[in-house]
Amino acid sequence: MSLIERTRNNKILGMVLAVVLLVTGLFDTALLQPGQAFAAEVSPEVTVGTVTGNPGDTIDIPLTLTSSGEVYGAQFDLAYDQSLLAPILDANGKPVFTGSSFTNGFNINTSKLAGGNVRVGITYQSKISFPAGTGELITLKFQAAAGAAPGGSCDLTLYKSGTTPGVKLMSSSNTYLSNAVATNGQFSVFNPVIAVSGISLDKTTDSITAGGTTQLTAAVVPDNATNKEVTWSSNNEAAATVDQTGLVTAVAEGTAVITAITADGGLTATCVVTVQPAQAETIAVTGVSLDKTTDSITAGGTTQLTATVVPDNATNKEVTWSSDNEAAATVDQTG
Repeated sequence: MSLIERTRNNKILGMVLAVVLLVTGLFDTALLQPGQAFAAEVSPEVTVGTVTGNPGDTIDIPLTLTSSGEVYGAQFDLAYDQSLLAPILDANGKPVFTGSSFTNGFNINTSKLAGGNVRVGITYQSKISFPAGTGELITLKFQAAAGAAPGGSCDLTLYKSGTTPGVKLMSSSNTYLSNAVATNGQFSVFNPVIAVSGISLDKTTDSITAGGTTQLTAAVVPDNATNKEVTWSSNNEAAATVDQTGLVTAVAEGTAVITAITADGGLTATCVVTVQPAQAETIAVTGVSLDKTTDSITAGGTTQLTATVVPDNATNKEVTWSSDNEAAATVDQTG
């Protein structure tokens, strides 16, 4: 290969390398730009925690920020149900809070507004942004009302100011970011489990006839026990059965022990039910007649009278005979 050809080839190779380096540089830059663009597309978000507590407890309500590093300050109001929560105030009447390393280099100010909401303002001491990612902005200290009803709850709502929902997040140019997102939280009062301590029945013994019923009622204590469910059973269903409302049905002569047992704790109470045999139905007499209404006999003679009792299936068809003038005629108990 001649010197001229080698020179030409080297120039071509140099041009190719230059193009490769240029493209590589652009590619590297392109790799950075989408990352930055992606960060801008992820809306910065302030999230209020969801918390629970007992009446009278100190309640920590955390607020976190998720961003891509474009947030330089924050301001928001936190609204809550004032019958359930109250902010803990310091000697200067300002709501108490704790911060974290996430807010190092920032000034945090809190105040309780006239309407009761808590206002939070976080500003930078030097022009720095919050770290990219998720971190704790502030944890506000509240106290749950001593009389808060178990199971009660309230929303923890963020406002930019007044009644405008949302948060104000500061950009590097000292303007508010338009894509800031607020996610509200909730506070709930624990609903403690209150154990059953006892059970009793309104009757400890009862007597019913076969075919009859009697109602038993269980009393579970304490009255505010969480689970007052009871299950009923009979130890002798040939004599008496019981349904799950405590209604006892007598089946046949005998004795059955009816038991109520609590679902919580397995505590029991019993009633001894004695079943008497069923009595036959009483059918009343509706009338009586004789086979003769008049008769004539000679002294010393006899005549037979026959009584007919209705209805024919009357329970007691017994009759008693009598004469109103035994000097003239007598009658025995056969008529």
